[in-house]
This record gives sequence, structure tokens and C-alpha cells, in this order.
Amino acid sequence: MVYLHRAKKCAFLCFTWGVYACCISFITPVEFGVHSVAQAQGLTTIDSTVASLDATWEKRADLHPAILAFLKSKPKISDSYEILHRIARLGYYGGFFALPRDASDEEKIDIFKYALDNADRARKSEPKRVEGHYWYAVNLGGWGIAKGIRASLGSADSMRQALDDAIKIDPKY
Repeated sequence: MVYLHRAKKCAFLCFTWGVYACCISFITPVEFGVHSVAQAQGLTTIDSTVASLDATWEKRADLHPAILAFLKSKPKISDSYEILHRIARLGYYGGFFALPRDASDEEKIDIFKYALDNADRARKSEPKRVEGHYWYAVNLGGWGIAKGIRASLGSADSMRQALDDAIKIDPKY
């Protein structure tokens, strides 16, 4: 992953500015152009398996309707760390990139909250793994942006702690 390197830089800037949640705007997805099995099979639905979530992530730019339908349905997820952090990652993408530009703040909040809950479950189930902490911070930032500046400021300490935990676990993530 290339995200933490960017997150470290923008976290310093945002912390300096006092608006920690702004750092999320600097984190962009990296498109690799990988053609997945899901794309070849015409994936239009997503299920809560590692294979399906990974295939969806690989071709996320082409699957916005399926991603949104999946996230809005809020499927109950098992306590599998591998699934929880992948749902949180997909929630980040759904909230920032899959929703149309004119989407309401309530829609964004709903998606980020679902992703945030799954990321929190992931980091609690495997506190020594980096993904849960990282995606928790990213989705908390998205939630804060959608809620407004007061919510962003109110969540800054939690976001910073999650990013600090991620850096302690794997500084290169």
C-alpha cells in the first residue's frame, strides 16, 4: 500500500492546521488497471467473501453501482478480520468516489458510518494488524467531512490515534 506515506505527510499538515480530517482529501485511490475475474464474469453483485471483495476492489472504477448497492444494503458481516477491513476499504471508496457528486451528506454519512463500524470491529479483533487502524482513520475522516467541521474537529484525536497505531505497526503501509 502507498497510502500511509501520503497520510503521514498530510496528517502533519492537517494537524498543524487544526483540521485533521482534511487529510483524507489528499489520499487518492491508485488504479492499477487490473482485469479481474469478476469483471470478466460481469460481476453486478458483491458478496461478503474475500475473493469477491478483492475482485471488486481491483475493478472498483467500473463497479460503482454494485459497490453502492452493496454498501447501502449494509450486510451483516462475520467477525472475520479479512472481510471487515476489506469492507471498510470499500466504504472509503464508496463514500468518496462511487457516490455521484450531488449525493446528499446523509448518504455519505451512512456509507462512512457503515465502513467505520466495520473498521472499528477489525481493529478491535486484530489490534496488531495495520489495516483496521488505517481504514478506521480514513473512514472517520470521511464521516467527519460529511458531518461538518465540528464533527471533524471532534474526531481528530481518534483519527490521530488510529494513524499513530497504524504507523507503529507498519510505517510503510
